[in-house]
Amino acid sequence: MFAHQPARKLDALGPTNNFPPYAGNVKEKHLPVALFDTLFLHRTRHLSTGCAQMGNGFGLRRRWVRVQSLTTHLTMKTAVEVCPLCAGSGWKPVPGAPEVGVTRCDCQLRARGGAMIAAARIPKRYEHYDLWNFDYEGQFSYLEHARLAADQFVREYPVRKTGLLLIGGAGTGKTHLAVGIAKALIQEKGIECVFYDYADLLKQIQDSYNPSVQATELGLLRPVFETAVLVLDDLGSVRPTEWRWDTVRLILNTRYNDRRTTIITTNFPDDPPGALAGKRKKKPDSNVQNYSELNNEPDQPEWSKYTLGDRITETMRSRLHEMCRIVKMDGPDYRQTSKRAGSG
Repeated sequence: MFAHQPARKLDALGPTNNFPPYAGNVKEKHLPVALFDTLFLHRTRHLSTGCAQMGNGFGLRRRWVRVQSLTTHLTMKTAVEVCPLCAGSGWKPVPGAPEVGVTRCDCQLRARGGAMIAAARIPKRYEHYDLWNFDYEGQFSYLEHARLAADQFVREYPVRKTGLLLIGGAGTGKTHLAVGIAKALIQEKGIECVFYDYADLLKQIQDSYNPSVQATELGLLRPVFETAVLVLDDLGSVRPTEWRWDTVRLILNTRYNDRRTTIITTNFPDDPPGALAGKRKKKPDSNVQNYSELNNEPDQPEWSKYTLGDRITETMRSRLHEMCRIVKMDGPDYRQTSKRAGSG
């Protein structure tokens, strides 16, 4: 490309100490104009001229100007960044069976994954949760089966679309595991996932009935209905009403009928309604002289007195058994134990 080009001398730029670092590698004193311009006019620093009046004419005033350059030794940066797997096409042969066809390249999944995680509605409090930093060894060995179930789920999806129902007391790592699964599906397989806190979702739907709120119930529920994988955190955390039961029924039945995958966490034991009725505070009885003696136990959390059947109805509990594989996560408070271990 440089044949028959007029030549320029290196001296045109002034003293050699003004040259860029790679100028010393140039052996020839006279270079074709195109090569000269490529090497020196597009370097990191070059001379710029500003006009200054000198008598009846104009003189050239030299000043250094820092510019950004994409050229170093005539090698373009963009050429280095081309993915070696797909050569920039975004597609690669199916691993182990190239004759079958092509699949999305890893570089495309990484680029798309960042935007998908941002759209997944994962709260900032949980954004650092991943499968790789879920503790399941040593003092947390009682959670190993849960971690293995999560790994299996990610590995087999979407061939197997059965969801997960993570059940356990407060602080046993259920939300950590659910968020880690969602992020792994997004980053490794480009699967759309959305996270919703159960109580927060119900409140948003209720607020949509206010005429002054722009959001509509359908608009709020559309991603809940349509996303490939829904993470519904803390199911049953608010006391049931007929409206809440109807809303849960609508969400679960819609996703069940559309064969979409749902990952659910809950503190409430997987038992039918009334199974824990004996643990609730007794009502006053005219035959009892001292009611306080019947209720002298300290107040317990709701999930120790009610079952999942109490919170979402037995019909919906049965539906979850069809939709999800049950993973029980019993043990001490995972969060508190992690803090003590980290401070020790």
